[in-house]
Amino acid sequence: MVKCICQICVCGRHHCPHRPANITGMGDFPCRLTEYTTNYKEHKLDKGICIRPQGEPLPQGNMEEKTIYRVDYPPHEPKPPCRHLPEVWKKPPGNIDGLTSYKKDYTNKKSKPAPSMRQDARPLNTGKFHGDPTYSTDYKQWELEPRRIPMVKAWSPPTNKMEGKSTFTRDYSYKEPRPAESFKPEPMRPAEGLFDDSTRYRDEYIEHGLPEKSPREKPLYRLPTVPLDGLTTFKRDYQEKNIPQTKNYAPDNTYKIPEEPIDDLTTFRRDYLNWPPSMPTLHQPEPYKKPPGKMDKDTTHKLAYRYFPTPPAQKYMPKTSATVGGKFNDESSYNTDYKPWKVAQLPMRKQEYIPNTAPFKGISTMKAHYVPHPPVETMTCKPESSWEQDKGPLEDNTMYRLDYTPKEAPLCPAIFLDTNMTPYRFIREEETGHRFYTRNGD
Repeated sequence: MVKCICQICVCGRHHCPHRPANITGMGDFPCRLTEYTTNYKEHKLDKGICIRPQGEPLPQGNMEEKTIYRVDYPPHEPKPPCRHLPEVWKKPPGNIDGLTSYKKDYTNKKSKPAPSMRQDARPLNTGKFHGDPTYSTDYKQWELEPRRIPMVKAWSPPTNKMEGKSTFTRDYSYKEPRPAESFKPEPMRPAEGLFDDSTRYRDEYIEHGLPEKSPREKPLYRLPTVPLDGLTTFKRDYQEKNIPQTKNYAPDNTYKIPEEPIDDLTTFRRDYLNWPPSMPTLHQPEPYKKPPGKMDKDTTHKLAYRYFPTPPAQKYMPKTSATVGGKFNDESSYNTDYKPWKVAQLPMRKQEYIPNTAPFKGISTMKAHYVPHPPVETMTCKPESSWEQDKGPLEDNTMYRLDYTPKEAPLCPAIFLDTNMTPYRFIREEETGHRFYTRNGD
């Protein structure tokens, strides 16, 4: 009979190489070769009986599409949408030509002139300048045409009067909207007779009687019938290993005193050369010399500039409003309709101090009414020490010592596999990792 190494093993420590040991039943991949997979017999299963009740056949005829919404729907007359007509714009009284909120609300303020943000002077170069400047050597005079000044047309006020209407209100043409298409169903006639509320659940419902529940008895604790085996897996399978002591590779720390004296000469002391110090040289800049030649200060702006007499800027400061003579009318809704209320003011109560008229005897309230009580002793919860030690020897007979039966742990036959002491011989090893053995003679 062919068996896997997982079936030959008894202790649980020998297994297929493709999965770990499963001593405690916590293996990642359990062995697929089990008694269920080898001795499984397929049984024929009968088809289940349907207990669902059979529904009655539907009556013949056309299905009516009458619903509560269609029967009870009241038709409403459509109303045309209301269109909001804007009010006609009215021109405000007075002259508003050239009058803006800036001119009307302008207030003249006196402010200090802005401070000058002059750039600091650059430091002069003290070095000597060799050569000629660029403006004297590379300067070329350009031949420029005389500048033409475009003629500015004088502004003329518009001839059309401002009517106060915008382009949108003047050119807008109202269009009637297209009526929306109605998808409302046609009104249905109400059904004749009463509404039949009978359903299959109400007609075919059968009430079943349920038996009374009986309380379940709790199982009592029973002592184990199998005697306790004192050998553990660690004691049974423990094997002592002789490990050699690790060799020490640490260097020897014994210090040897040298016989010759220590030489204190270093590379710095032996190769040091004394250099004579020299005074630092102070750089003196050369005096400034004016470059030769004459500088031409005529620029393009100076040569082509033309002066035009321009009138001074026109002031846009608003005119002061003329004072209106007469008496100021201070009538308002608050001044004319104000009515004072009659509110009754309650007199304020002053808390007056009432001194105590009883004579002071020099005794406080605690001393006068204190009643002393005798102290109550705290009850101890310590158990009574009424146990007396027996003078005889101590009986150490326990249930473990009385009921203990020593057993010899059988050796696992998987230990002797692939040796001369095993009755099994190796056959094959599958791709999944299972190793199969058979008995000698099979």
